[in-house]
Amino acid sequence: MVARIRTVAFRGIDVLDIDVEVQIASGLPAFTIAGYTK
Repeated sequence: MVARIRTVAFRGIDVLDIDVEVQIASGLPAFTIAGYTK
């Protein structure tokens, strides 16, 4: 099952669009960050 969430983050007076994708599956827990991470 995959879910996608759109939200925003504030950096000073700038607004950044954030996309979060989550996949729920059986197995070991894992966490991955992809894309621009600064």
